[in-house]
Amino acid sequence: RVDLNGNYGNYPLYFGSRGGSSYFFNGSIDDIRIYNRALSAAEIQAIYNATK
Repeated sequence: RVDLNGNYGNYPLYFGSRGGSSYFFNGSIDDIRIYNRALSAAEIQAIYNATK
């Protein structure tokens, strides 16, 4: 979970690395979604079932 409050400042948001450093995620990232609210367990389960 990454919390973003809409005022993240002047810092870039990275997926797959730690702050743009040389520590990269060793794998695949298939689907990134950002929601403006917390999802319920049922919503998460429905998304999982629809995309597997």
